[in-house]
Amino acid sequence: MDSNLDRSAADEQLAKKAGYLMPPNIVSQDHAFTLNAHFSPPKEEADFYPFESAEHQETARAVELFDIYDQEIPIEEPLLTVDAHGGKVDLLFGQIIALAGDFYTNKEGPESYLPIIDPDSFGGTFGWPSSLDSEGRFLSAVESLIKDKDGHLRKIATLITTEHDALREAVKQPDGVAIAYHEHKHFDHCAIPTDDEYIEATSGPLGAMSSTYAWIAYTNSDHFGEYAVKAYCVGHTKALATARNARNKSSDAEKMQELRLAYVYEAFAAHFLTDLFSSGHLRAPRRPFHNPDYVSMALGKMADSPQWDFQCRYMHDDDSATGLLVRNRNGDKQFMEPQALVNRARCMHCLKESAAEVYRVGFEDDKQIESWEKSQEWFVAMNLLPLPMTAITPQNWLSDWGGYDKHNPAPLWLSATPKIHTSSGWTVRTKLDDHSNYGSRQSLDPGNPWDVTRIKEASFVTIGQFPLQTAIVGLLTGSFIQIQDLDSDPSKGTCLNFWAPAKVQIIDKQGDTFTIRNRLIDQSLAPTGKLLHWMRAGSEQPGIYGLSWVKTDDSGEIRMKGTWYTSEGALLTYDGARADLDMDQSWAMTESTSEEALLTCNGGRADLDLKHSWAMTEGMVRKEIVLLDGVPGECINLTRFGRGNFRGNDDEVLALCFKETTALIGICGETNIQIQIELPKSPYGFVKTFRGANSPKESILLAGGGPAAGSNTVDLVKIDLDAQGRSSVQSESLDFEISENDASILVGDVLGRGYDQVVALAFASETANISIFGQTENSGAFQSRGTHSCTPSTILNFVGPVLTALVPALKAKAGLDILQISRYKNGSQSFLVFRTHFHSGNAANDPFTDCSDWEFQDPLATQAPDHYFSIKWMPVVYETATGDPTTTRSGVLEVFSWFGVLGVRVFDATDGDDYGLVGQLPHLGQTSIGSGRGCYGDWGYGFVTWDTKCEWVDANTFHPDTKDDLTTGTWGMTQDDVDRSHIRGWQVEERPVLA
Repeated sequence: MDSNLDRSAADEQLAKKAGYLMPPNIVSQDHAFTLNAHFSPPKEEADFYPFESAEHQETARAVELFDIYDQEIPIEEPLLTVDAHGGKVDLLFGQIIALAGDFYTNKEGPESYLPIIDPDSFGGTFGWPSSLDSEGRFLSAVESLIKDKDGHLRKIATLITTEHDALREAVKQPDGVAIAYHEHKHFDHCAIPTDDEYIEATSGPLGAMSSTYAWIAYTNSDHFGEYAVKAYCVGHTKALATARNARNKSSDAEKMQELRLAYVYEAFAAHFLTDLFSSGHLRAPRRPFHNPDYVSMALGKMADSPQWDFQCRYMHDDDSATGLLVRNRNGDKQFMEPQALVNRARCMHCLKESAAEVYRVGFEDDKQIESWEKSQEWFVAMNLLPLPMTAITPQNWLSDWGGYDKHNPAPLWLSATPKIHTSSGWTVRTKLDDHSNYGSRQSLDPGNPWDVTRIKEASFVTIGQFPLQTAIVGLLTGSFIQIQDLDSDPSKGTCLNFWAPAKVQIIDKQGDTFTIRNRLIDQSLAPTGKLLHWMRAGSEQPGIYGLSWVKTDDSGEIRMKGTWYTSEGALLTYDGARADLDMDQSWAMTESTSEEALLTCNGGRADLDLKHSWAMTEGMVRKEIVLLDGVPGECINLTRFGRGNFRGNDDEVLALCFKETTALIGICGETNIQIQIELPKSPYGFVKTFRGANSPKESILLAGGGPAAGSNTVDLVKIDLDAQGRSSVQSESLDFEISENDASILVGDVLGRGYDQVVALAFASETANISIFGQTENSGAFQSRGTHSCTPSTILNFVGPVLTALVPALKAKAGLDILQISRYKNGSQSFLVFRTHFHSGNAANDPFTDCSDWEFQDPLATQAPDHYFSIKWMPVVYETATGDPTTTRSGVLEVFSWFGVLGVRVFDATDGDDYGLVGQLPHLGQTSIGSGRGCYGDWGYGFVTWDTKCEWVDANTFHPDTKDDLTTGTWGMTQDDVDRSHIRGWQVEERPVLA
């Protein structure tokens, strides 16, 4: 074999390992190009080579371009034709966006590829200086594309066409796009091109070692943060000036060519504008990450040590995976979720408005066009684009965020200086795999091989960034308010996220997503003191009750404060139902409700309308009141809250605290009362609202039983109040076999009689024993109304219970079913098992003669059990188009934490063959921090349902005693709760695993 050939192959492999970092050293080749001068779409030419870039082409679909007579130019029409190396290539507006920046940049010599903005120190080891100003560098970048100076355009076109074809097939399959991009899976014999393929297509004289694609990526500071803003402004200014100059041309054909050249400049500038709608480009401190010594960079890559510039890619990928919440200059917060529907709509709207400005202001108007530094103040895109949040201290953008950076997942890296290539002053988040942990950051060096290896091998990088993600299609309900307790300082750090399903219309396509409507920071929602609980307030308008224990001279008192929220959106829903995104409206919530509002405000799907805001803002505040006094501090964990009609008044708020064998009761309604009642025992595990037979009002029901509750019976105390607050008490103990933990007590009209029964569920390992107790129309005494016992059909290994709930009957005409959700394992595989006890509707002794188990192999709990935990479950409704008409189905939504990032998923709850996954969004761009555990010991209590349809008839969550044994714990309160520590939301290291 020829030794020279061997050496060439070996060098090529070495180049691949080294990361291809060599100056390209490509002598420019000026190929001709022709700007189209016609007024109508041209005829197709067979010898032209059209190509598409799927994502950028989609982004540009909303753009409207106009000719000199104000007639719209089809976006599919080429702006120019390049007589490229190897054949002619048509360039459309969207294709120029795709090629700009990533493949073509300012070229000032064979080895001098420099950024458009502040190119100093980006000339490689030798520090080639730029001889041009920013406008000159922008024009140089555009010319490198339209003159095909490197001779690569045709090859790149082939790869981008392959990308488009692969994506076209991938979108037809669940999670196909993520798989296509991150696993390069083949779809119909097409796959997303790899970096190696793009490097090969852009090789220089030294082969892959001198790839322009790799070198431009190495110097791509124009794509990040404020530098992307500046690069866009430079290009947009040139587009405006060129459009203005088109008016001065002598012939219509020359005017059209000059106007199309303006659109070419606008398309090139739009690449940097669209970069700003990518969360990975807003925080990463690109310039401090840059190491001008490309030789050392290549050696580090060869040693598999991703140092300096490569760490910018790691941070880019980290933020791109989780998503971010951002602001624009108008103050709107926008969500950049991985599913990207809302963000894509905002991006396309911004791009459309920017392109329209080129014609309306540049060509038609007489507005003075000055330097980009001056003109940028009136650019329409500057009010719409996300504002950078570069992770460099000091962070001057923090003034818009309350002065602190806890409103997004903790940044991977933080630099102490904007200077290039400074080893000192770098920190990373304290737990690399926990985006919720804002604790003291670790000092690491992006140029230290050991430090960067820790980043590379972090679990989130290796297994957490790209979990199964599928759209939750048709979700109609499921809205909730996430109340975050972010700081030990009571004067700041209580923030609200309003989450809801949304419908987004993008040109001729419509999609569903689950998104954040907006975020409110530093809210005063609860009385100053020890926070005990949050409750939903009201039903017609979303609101929150905050309940705190406040120390007094001799004891303490429970105080309550209510806050309600509203929105200005005229066509938006206020009820937390799915909303439609409209680019001409905002879905922000404001202080007054519009009289034109067509829907209510309690939790349904909304349509996105970007002309109005759908953000929620404070509408009404109820002054702080004392709900219950005489509450000693050691009893706060023995306090429970509720709502009901206890004295003949709708929507009264109840606080009940167990103090030894006394129940301290406070009720807030039209009038407030406080009473004390002596009990046979204390505490009871549950405080429920109960409507008995023949009763126009509701009773307070205390219930409990089981070894953990100190009893082998079900013990009930029913408390009734008259209009004056006088009480009558009924106490009973009922036989029920309970061998482990305590019983889960649920209240609802299980039998379909028109009044409530008490359901007691006990678990002996996996076996469920159920008894129903209730009154009759003829007797107020509680008596057995049926029993049921069953063993699951699954052969999996029981891990622990999660939830018991009453849900509307699926098979019977009236009554309720019982839903159990439990965790199981089979080897290393984790499962959720949904067991439904169906109400039969006619069995006298056993109301649940039909039970079914559905097993769901949980990819999250299996893949990373140490970085996933369940936070809250709620019932939801979604629509599924099975022809005409569209039908609705019931489901359950889980709110969970995945590597410290908030996620949701929906399971189908309609009777059928399986309890399948409807959709799953593991990265919603916000941390999973809530309000801690509160007096209930429930991690989900800081997630308050916004939608009245998202509340269970009744439900209990199981609380394991330890992280290591999920079978042992309690459903309700016990005396041991007195010693449970008060954990705040920001104390994230106390959170459970698989709870």
